[in-house]
Amino acid sequence: NDELVANNTSYKTTAEYEASVREQLKQDKEDSALASAQNEVMVAVINNSTIENISADDVQANADKIITSIKTQAETNGIEYDTYIYYYYGYDDSAAFEQYVQQVCEESQKERMVVCAIAKKENISVTDDEADKYIADYATKNSVDESTLRQNLTDVEIKYNALAEKVMNFLWTMQRRQLEQQLRLQRPQSQQRRLTQSRLKSK
Repeated sequence: NDELVANNTSYKTTAEYEASVREQLKQDKEDSALASAQNEVMVAVINNSTIENISADDVQANADKIITSIKTQAETNGIEYDTYIYYYYGYDDSAAFEQYVQQVCEESQKERMVVCAIAKKENISVTDDEADKYIADYATKNSVDESTLRQNLTDVEIKYNALAEKVMNFLWTMQRRQLEQQLRLQRPQSQQRRLTQSRLKSK
């Protein structure tokens, strides 16, 4: 009821609270759809790119770092490593899991190389203020503490993530413009076909 809502939220009535929830759900759905579309564009760009000189040492170092972190988490929670990766990641074979982590790190390395190449070609960069805004927005959207995020990420990682988002937005904008251009080119053809069909019917 209204009293319960007023006492436990910043809203005065149930109607206001429900309207806010509906608006938030709508926004979350739109954000999710946009992120999915941007990710598809990025994956397509990576798959269509010729990527050379991937550093096997960097891939292995990142994989080792992730595995070490997971083992530490398992130990902190008093759980055997094999049990932990099965429970949280669905792997019952540690060797297969570690191979999966290495594959993820290799794909991440490819993405980083493509992002940096596009950023260099298109003169896309990130300022300190933009990096700060990125991490603040990320914390808000994901309901996590910004200071905790900063403890787990280096300044370089934060700046790269902000750059990657900027590059994805650029790619999505370019893709959307191409689609709009195609639609504009197709529209006169469609109109001409309808006109021709109309003339044929009238004969």
